[in-house]
Amino acid sequence: MNAVERLWRALGAEDWASARAQFRPHAIVEWPHRGERLDVEEYLARTRVHATGGVEVRRVVAEGRLVAVEASAGSARCGAFYDLHDGLIVSAVEYWVGDAA
Repeated sequence: MNAVERLWRALGAEDWASARAQFRPHAIVEWPHRGERLDVEEYLARTRVHATGGVEVRRVVAEGRLVAVEASAGSARCGAFYDLHDGLIVSAVEYWVGDAA
């Protein structure tokens, strides 16, 4: 299991410490649908809103250090792309759509 799969499992369990542990220091998560770049702490704070409706990972595709995910959280859906370095997430782009996006 890679850091992205562990991240989404932790989000579903609302295990914020485990979610935080999947990121490298200074990692950035982009949300183009809102025009935002979030550091890990802000990302986790905002993701708590999505995770309260339940998290379901529909598919994960990994090739080397790049990982793509399709998931849902509550009524929102997410397509996301992650870049891993030394086994941890260094950057991500998540596209959210739906009511809670």
